[in-house]
Amino acid sequence: MQDLAGNILFVFLLTGAIVDVKCRRLHIGLIAPFGLVGAGFCAVAAVSDKGAVISAAYGIVLGAVFIGLSKISDEKIGMGDALTILVMGLYLGGYNAAFVVLYAMILTSAVSVFMLMFRLGSKKTELPFLPFLLAGYLLHII
Repeated sequence: MQDLAGNILFVFLLTGAIVDVKCRRLHIGLIAPFGLVGAGFCAVAAVSDKGAVISAAYGIVLGAVFIGLSKISDEKIGMGDALTILVMGLYLGGYNAAFVVLYAMILTSAVSVFMLMFRLGSKKTELPFLPFLLAGYLLHII
């Protein structure tokens, strides 16, 4: 069951990364179905493992924090990115999702520094975040 959830999360992040790069916007129509499937996995896991529910709750809290940051920052952190982190928290739990977000932020920072050093962008340049979340997820599962 865990492998299936991981594969579904990978498809979600890959699809989201492609859409984020092309459109620079994530639609709820992409995020919601994967969120519902993640909630279904949580419900099934709750039958045999109460810890899975607590872990998923921490994942939801992590996503809620990013939703709050999105609202406070006038969407400098995109709402689609925040909702994706919330959905990812359902699949991975708060602890693992936090590490994926940390890896993604480190990768984003490295790319940003590279772009600034070689004048490929300015400090105002916006980067799509989902490709970095996908890379962070891949780093986490390796």
